[in-house]
Amino acid sequence: MIFRGVFCTLKNLKIKNSGRRDGDGKLKRKVSEMKLIELCGIFNAGKFNLIGRLKERFSEEGYRTHSIQADRIIPGEFIDRKNYLGRELSILTETIRSVIHVRDAHNADFLFIHRGLWDAIAFFQGLIDGGLISKEQASPGISLAESYTEWIDLVILVEIPIKISIERSCLPGAAIDSIRDEKSLEALFNAYEALKKRLPEGSLVIDGTPRFGTKALERNLDIISGAILSRWDCICSVAIEDTS
Repeated sequence: MIFRGVFCTLKNLKIKNSGRRDGDGKLKRKVSEMKLIELCGIFNAGKFNLIGRLKERFSEEGYRTHSIQADRIIPGEFIDRKNYLGRELSILTETIRSVIHVRDAHNADFLFIHRGLWDAIAFFQGLIDGGLISKEQASPGISLAESYTEWIDLVILVEIPIKISIERSCLPGAAIDSIRDEKSLEALFNAYEALKKRLPEGSLVIDGTPRFGTKALERNLDIISGAILSRWDCICSVAIEDTS
């Protein structure tokens, strides 16, 4: 089952101060095992900014947060319409390497992933459907991504219409490797629609159209935060009780 914003929000949760405090008096909480949370979705859905806001929220609550955004560290000059396959393979392998590094360092409770494993599956399929690469070319990348999807503890699919993705591609801070022609973007959009049917039970679908600074966007953040806390409250060093 995939949920559409049905979780309790932070406003309906009361967090008891049962965590430990550091030398500065800041509350410290800890999850027994690092949880991997992937935000996936079409270009310019707002995943990158959502991750930034979620990290702020959880850090303020005393959790250790980290994020992986491999697409932001692959050189921009590497991007070329003829080389989307090579770029996506580079992003995928860098994401896997980074997850292993963060996991082994034991320095995060929640690891947020941008352009991760589920994104890779949809992206490769979109390249196939758009006629940019062959199925044979994409097969190794899809197999690699699928072999590691069990690492992800929660998948959050952020949806926006194609028109908004194109509009946002022209804004400052837009994904530097955005596909901007409507035909190719439609193939990618359809790939995400197919991916939605394959997502693990308990995945969350979020409307990515609200702009930052709006109440609708804040509600999205509440929904995601509430989903995370309600899922893992039993293994955190804080008690969470519903006050609704």
